[in-house]
Amino acid sequence: MISVFATSIRPWHWDQFYKDIQAATSHSFEIVFTSPKPPNPGMPGNFRIIHTDVKPAQAHEAAFRHCRYPYVVQAVDDIKFDPGSLDRLLDICVNQTKVIASCKYGVGETGDGTCAQTEGIFGLCGEWPHRRAANPPLAPICPMLRAFDWAMANGTDPRFGAQCGDLDLYFRLIAGGWKVVLTDDWVREKSEGSDLWRTKGQFDLRTLRSLWRDPETGDWTTSLRKGSSMYDLSTILTQNQGQVW
Repeated sequence: MISVFATSIRPWHWDQFYKDIQAATSHSFEIVFTSPKPPNPGMPGNFRIIHTDVKPAQAHEAAFRHCRYPYVVQAVDDIKFDPGSLDRLLDICVNQTKVIASCKYGVGETGDGTCAQTEGIFGLCGEWPHRRAANPPLAPICPMLRAFDWAMANGTDPRFGAQCGDLDLYFRLIAGGWKVVLTDDWVREKSEGSDLWRTKGQFDLRTLRSLWRDPETGDWTTSLRKGSSMYDLSTILTQNQGQVW
């Protein structure tokens, strides 16, 4: 019923990640990770490691392309969903069309990171230090949606090297009439943060802003996003495509 997918180079997170997903749903599920690392000993059969050493954003898309179930959850390896939360996301996706279902985003055990969803790249940031966007869309984080919808949007764009390709895809769906539904559950990320974000993420953030923020006002706009390329699936596991930072 549910495929949870991500890319990961941190196998020490995998066993706990599986336990947390198991607690988050009563439905059948699989976990699909792409990684240059081998599987941990004794991993369950519904936790698959697809070997690849391509750039992170591409490996993330490759993980999606190996999902088998009709509802997918885009994830990272150090997050934890509230118990039962995936069942509640699934209920939304089953009963509504054109929907992206997301938990609230938290940092650490108790931190509230929902500002990343209500403002995100449209809040007070470097290029617009004194101006908030007047019309930012709600940004899903590690959400659930139909696998068909992800594929219909041609997946993530190869111009992203490490991160932000998923958010660009969600914005494309939102611009096409999809809505984001936020539940009262939490998805929490470990508070130490991400080395990938610290070293590569800022490059992709600039790309994302260039596609969705008006350069004069800083507001959300769909006028800059003209088309989207897609990965060549025949070499998605073996050959870097698009932008590599």
